[in-house]
Amino acid sequence: NVDHKMKYKSKKGQLPFVELNGNEIADSDIIINELSQHFGKDVNEGLTEEQRTLSHAFESMLNNHTTWVVRWWRYNNPDEFIKSAQLDIKRVLNSRLPKSLLNFVFKIGFKSNVKQAVGHGLGRHSTEEIYDFGKGDLKALSHQLADKDYFFGNEPHLLDCVAFAHLCQFIYVPFGGMKEWMESDTPNLVAFVQRMKERYWTDWDEACNTLDLNTHLPKKEKPEEAKKEDEIKEEQKKQKEEKKRLKEEQKREKEEKKKREKEEREKKKQEEKEKAEREKAEKAEKEKAEKEKAEKEKAEKEKSEKDKSETETKSGEADKKEEAKKEDGGGDKPATTETEAKN
Repeated sequence: NVDHKMKYKSKKGQLPFVELNGNEIADSDIIINELSQHFGKDVNEGLTEEQRTLSHAFESMLNNHTTWVVRWWRYNNPDEFIKSAQLDIKRVLNSRLPKSLLNFVFKIGFKSNVKQAVGHGLGRHSTEEIYDFGKGDLKALSHQLADKDYFFGNEPHLLDCVAFAHLCQFIYVPFGGMKEWMESDTPNLVAFVQRMKERYWTDWDEACNTLDLNTHLPKKEKPEEAKKEDEIKEEQKKQKEEKKRLKEEQKREKEEKKKREKEEREKKKQEEKEKAEREKAEKAEKEKAEKEKAEKEKAEKEKSEKDKSETETKSGEADKKEEAKKEDGGGDKPATTETEAKN
């Protein structure tokens, strides 16, 4: 195990790769075949030809189809992948460049791989269809495992190793609800991964936390100077984190103050608006009342003048009648007898 910090790849541009007696061997399948022949080991020992054929078919499915479901999601969602995998790019690459810059470059590089998924064919489909492809593969694998400890009985073979490597990607770097789906629809695969971990990866948690490739080997005691240097670095790191925390706290307080001031301005503005609306409404109501009062007074005045005019008219007519009556009464007296009337 060489801690290459992701800097070195095979001549084919692949990881993992090994060197055996000076010869570079790349691609997992070729590595296993070459090492098996060199050391005289058969990882499928005890399997029938039919089982070997079935194992080869499932390995091809996992390596050339199922894995592209995982790759497609990672290439399209680098931010979520970094978060889900709890990946510290700066630590993995052992680079002194700023973390933000490394993350940016990593995301751009990952995004550029989308074309590979499209070129493979799987990337041309919708998200739901791609997840269904993955679920179909996992169901087939689950059916083959059934209630056995391993795919071909009580002992693991090559398919168990290949399956473990791929299933870990769904369980420990979860995405798209696939982990939850496996727990409900293919629980035997989840139990299988745990079984393989307990058998071959007893230092799993330590290896994941420290990224140490050889946790089982005794560690060399660090020189006193190195220890002091580590202590100084740790103290500097703490100071830097404290400074960052204080800066973020000040920023947060500033933002909260700004937010409060904005809310107060908006509240005051709203109150002024409501006050203006009330005054406007009151003014309108007052104007309406005054208008109604003026109209009422005008109507009463017109009515009074009309009544007065009618009274004067009636009084004039009465006077005229009285005068006419008087004029009629000033002639001969009416006859009192029939003779006088005739005369």
